[in-house]
Amino acid sequence: MATPPDSHPAAALPPLLAGDRRRQLARLVALGLAQALIAAAAAIGVRWWFDSPALDGLGAHRLAAGIGVAAALTAVVAGLQVALRMAVGQGAEALGQHYVAAVRQALLAHVFTLAPRDHQRLRHGHLMARMTGDLAALRRWAGSCLAPLVAAASMLVLAFVVLCWVAPVLAAVGLLAGAAATALAWRVSARLELALRAERRQRWALAGQVGERLAEAAVVQAHGQARRELRRLGRLQQRLQAAAVQRARWSALLQSLPVAASTLLLGAAAAWGAWQVGRGDWTPGTLAGLLTLLGLALAPLRDLALALGGWRAWRVSREKLASFLALPPLAGFDRPTALRAPDGHLVLRDVDVPGALASIQLDVPARASLAVHGPSGSGKSVLLAVCAGLVAPARGRVLIDGQLLADCSPRTVATRIAWVSSDLPLLRGSIASNLRYRRRAASPEQLQQVLARVGLQAAVAALPLGLNTPVGEGGRNLPTVMRHRLCLARALMNDPALLLIDDFDALLLGDDAGDQALAHLLAERRQTVLLATQHPRWQRACSQAMRLAQGRADTSPRLVTHRGGRLAAEASAQGAP
Repeated sequence: MATPPDSHPAAALPPLLAGDRRRQLARLVALGLAQALIAAAAAIGVRWWFDSPALDGLGAHRLAAGIGVAAALTAVVAGLQVALRMAVGQGAEALGQHYVAAVRQALLAHVFTLAPRDHQRLRHGHLMARMTGDLAALRRWAGSCLAPLVAAASMLVLAFVVLCWVAPVLAAVGLLAGAAATALAWRVSARLELALRAERRQRWALAGQVGERLAEAAVVQAHGQARRELRRLGRLQQRLQAAAVQRARWSALLQSLPVAASTLLLGAAAAWGAWQVGRGDWTPGTLAGLLTLLGLALAPLRDLALALGGWRAWRVSREKLASFLALPPLAGFDRPTALRAPDGHLVLRDVDVPGALASIQLDVPARASLAVHGPSGSGKSVLLAVCAGLVAPARGRVLIDGQLLADCSPRTVATRIAWVSSDLPLLRGSIASNLRYRRRAASPEQLQQVLARVGLQAAVAALPLGLNTPVGEGGRNLPTVMRHRLCLARALMNDPALLLIDDFDALLLGDDAGDQALAHLLAERRQTVLLATQHPRWQRACSQAMRLAQGRADTSPRLVTHRGGRLAAEASAQGAP
């Protein structure tokens, strides 16, 4: 019976306000309210002092004394505001870093659940852009924008309430001017978002090109194309520069709007207040207190523009991160069932992978070996990926010792099934750390044993640092034949029940010692081995052989005895060459 591939809901970005982050934001809100209350207290204190009867006896010195005490009080309040803003800045950065850490963990966890075809489509430069630029935008919004937005909003609400109480007409004018400035800022921020998207496209194009060319610098050097690549990068940099300048233009305009609005409002308040004092409707203390409150409340007005710009950048980055997290995970990734320690009896029944495999039937006994051969693009790599549980068939069943592979979690499958391919290079570290990657607790004796199995014990011992020899990115600092056999040794480290070796001819081309190691490995019969190879020697060396052509094999496999008692499943009766 056909087993449809599992469907999985897309992963989602962690919520901003969850757990400790909710409490962190509550503390930031409290600090913002404290700033507003201090500003209100300062305004009340200045008004009381200017209108205090104690100043009446000072005569000509009354105004000077009032200004001096008000200035001293304002300085104290400014110091408290600085302290509170520092506390807000520290708490906001902690909130932003906490949130970015959660998002980064979610992104990396999702990367490790993706199917191989999605890994191949990802460009490392783009992925690094997500891990840097997009996460930086999220951090700025959560840390540098959200908390100051709360504080600035608290101050403005308080100033508006006081203004409505003291000067309703001025409050109405300020409200209309604020609404107009807000509408203008909203339109400017929309243009800023378009500029952010354009800059992002150019930045990603440059990041992808630089990342690819840095990884393949030897190709550029070998073909003498350095100037060509530099010219191409220069053009990309010019496009990025133009997009960045356009974004900076809209960003500067957005940030200038609050400055202009606050300057006009302060000027209007001063003129209105002077007129009211001249008419005798206000006391000088009322005017001084109002100007003090407005001066303190309008100071963080620029934070609102920064928050609006940060929100636009957050929208863009959040959309892109969400689209990445929408990539479906590997089928069965979240299944709890563990693959029991198998003997390695592999069975495929009517396996179909659209565009790659059709009606594959396979039965490989435990500790036997199967050579899979056929022309390029015939589906050999896909077949091995299906056997490893890395590609879910659209139809059919894959069983290991009778246990359905689709029911088992990939984590436990990976401990029982090992994969060797040129697409799985060595990791940065040392030879020992690479060998221990599948088995962290492996002893030095076990490392020596697995090196002996692949014919590398003497070669590694001859290195000055032995097992501690550094391994660069991809193992490129090691000889090609050594790093390929080290990959084979790493796969054998956990003594897997099923060993899958993809594109073996390219891996060990011209490596006589590697050939001997593989011949010894097949003769040991310690695990079931599937080998994708074109070489007749290995097709004869394996206990079975299967030829693929355009994703098809013999629809009713029959085992034919070769000389030496070896078996092979030959091409189908449909005339595959």
